[in-house]
Amino acid sequence: MDTSILKKMNYQLIDNLTKLFDNTSFINYYPVIEVDNIILGNFVIKKLVDGYEITNIKDKNYKLTTWSKSGALALVQAILFNKKNAKIILHLDETIAKNEIDTQFYKSHLKVCKNKINKQVTKARLLAAIYNTNEAKRNLEEIIFSSL
Repeated sequence: MDTSILKKMNYQLIDNLTKLFDNTSFINYYPVIEVDNIILGNFVIKKLVDGYEITNIKDKNYKLTTWSKSGALALVQAILFNKKNAKIILHLDETIAKNEIDTQFYKSHLKVCKNKINKQVTKARLLAAIYNTNEAKRNLEEIIFSSL
């Protein structure tokens, strides 16, 4: 391939990237990971022992705590895009919390359970909790990626 064509392609690529990053609204809608924090627009998402805390960078206002990272990302995106789906996001996040806790309980119960019928019931409940967790996470991911 002719080097002049490659140079022209490189200059075009650099020009396109420059235009993309000059548009500050582009930067506001994509998360930046900084150590243990996620920065998205004017918000910081911090990992806590029992979930994630969302804080507004500009006024340092405490906003909300969620159980899951995807719940926190979806809520921040809902705020940034002025969406009206916060109740749905919080419900999905609570579903994840409940079912992850249930999963831990059922796993520990299976280790000590001696009765066959109880074991079968516990296994069925465990599978249902895992399924519900995965469905809620998938729904949150749909919300997150539909905003991009």
